[in-house]
Amino acid sequence: MTREIKFRAWDRELNIMMPVSGLSFEASISAKYEIMQFTGLYDKNGREIYEGDIVRQTGGYRMQQYAVEYRDAGYNLPLIENYNDGRVSDTWKLTYEIIGNIYENPELMAEVQR
Repeated sequence: MTREIKFRAWDRELNIMMPVSGLSFEASISAKYEIMQFTGLYDKNGREIYEGDIVRQTGGYRMQQYAVEYRDAGYNLPLIENYNDGRVSDTWKLTYEIIGNIYENPELMAEVQR
């Protein structure tokens, strides 16, 4: 199974999130933008999950929040350690919801599980 390769960028000067249609690796560009890759996953509402998103896990005894990050050759989130092949159970999809991201909602980072 293959997943769609997509990116978005946080513009550090304008403080806005924007889709990316092409990438340039010039030093001046990388200093202005924080580039985030689509994980290939969707939350319970069908929203695309990107690096930098903050998701809330609603299953289990208590709600927990996690920042999505690329680590150890995969996207690490509880229940899907090292996700990188596009296979996720329907049960997993019902337990995660995007509630913000680390750039537009830094106040949510205080509640993120590490």
